Amino acid sequence: MLQTHNLALQCLVCLVLAALLCLEADAGNDSSTLSRWLAREPVEDLRTLLLQHPRYQDRTLAIEAERTDRLSAAIVQVLQANLASHYHPPQHGGQLPDGRTASIDSLQCRHAVPEYRLLVTIQDAAYGHAMVQLRLIASDDNDTLQHWSWRGRLTSAEREYLGQPSAVTLNTASPGNPWPADANTRAAAELARHLVCSLRPYTAGHTALDWQLDPALPPALADTVRTAQHYVGAYRELSLMPGAGDYRIETRTATLQSGVWQLWLVAVPTDPDLPAHEAVTYLAADPALLTTSTGAGQVASTLPPIPSDPLSPRSLQVELLGMTRVERARGADLNLRLRLANQGPVPLAYGLRTSAGYFEDCIGQRQFYRHRQFARATGQLAVGESVIRTLSVRGLPHGPGAGNQPGACAAFSDLGPFQDFRHHGEQVIEYLRPQHDRSQS
Repeated sequence: MLQTHNLALQCLVCLVLAALLCLEADAGNDSSTLSRWLAREPVEDLRTLLLQHPRYQDRTLAIEAERTDRLSAAIVQVLQANLASHYHPPQHGGQLPDGRTASIDSLQCRHAVPEYRLLVTIQDAAYGHAMVQLRLIASDDNDTLQHWSWRGRLTSAEREYLGQPSAVTLNTASPGNPWPADANTRAAAELARHLVCSLRPYTAGHTALDWQLDPALPPALADTVRTAQHYVGAYRELSLMPGAGDYRIETRTATLQSGVWQLWLVAVPTDPDLPAHEAVTYLAADPALLTTSTGAGQVASTLPPIPSDPLSPRSLQVELLGMTRVERARGADLNLRLRLANQGPVPLAYGLRTSAGYFEDCIGQRQFYRHRQFARATGQLAVGESVIRTLSVRGLPHGPGAGNQPGACAAFSDLGPFQDFRHHGEQVIEYLRPQHDRSQS
């Protein structure tokens, strides 16, 4: 019976991979040993592991490819299809309010950071051979927990797909993986969620927003902003009051690279004692749609032209140098030291943000973390410039509890995005845009 089950699973994996690679019907002689290996080892092992091991119960897992070729994307899709009922993927995108009774207190404001990652890596070899590796990684410390490896000859279709860029879009709303042009609603929900989460710590009962739509916005971006406005206004603690409010909502746009646009909302307080807030997302849009009517028979772009020296999503490099905690008579201060470097072709402006708070009873698990405030770093970097920045937070709860109160350990919520900034930096990026020399404009 077990042999029959394994044969059926192997056939399923082969069929899925064959469909993804668009193999010809008469290509049966070009048998894929890679497909058989996926079924025989990683898929079967992972099904058992995710289903039975206590470590992975009710935890999130992201299945990702290190490369952006079509073969890597096909393997990811095979794994996702065959493990669909065995793991919980991280949920990207905004959570929508359910009618006017929705409360901002019910909104999940932590980043959708997976607790574990299954990383697919392909290394080319000579004469049509390759090595495929799968690594199961813990996101908190980047340790490899399980490892699978295959080395062999690729089929003709697999070799062809290895040399082609992937058409799969991973919607993580980051500069490298923006929302596609047809994902207006999801992009708006993400934008609204970030704005509401930023306002929530400063909302005591009710907050009024002066949010008037910018008529100069191109239709493709105006639709996203209008939808985000609808979502934000649906929370009972927030109301839209044109011309009067606790915050004035401004819309700003920038180009990062061909076809990728940055859209962010800025909440400017009317009370000078309150901080400003920003929410940002990234969209891939048809440049032909990024126009707005300026009068009868007149159409003009309201955005600056796409620069000839675009800002790559990987232009900003971040290295975590260390974290220190300074205990005080009451509470503790946290300091996070980072080395930032601009490896891109143009000067850039950046904004980084991470949550700081404490773990109840010093239990370092997600459900015991309590957010208190954000640590931020903003600035500009010239081409090739490298600086050391410190993100500091003062007065966090820390120490034994009084009486029956639980103790607390001050901490940042997650250092993983800084430890592996290349793959997860979008989780702490507030904005990233070219900073051109104003003297030349």
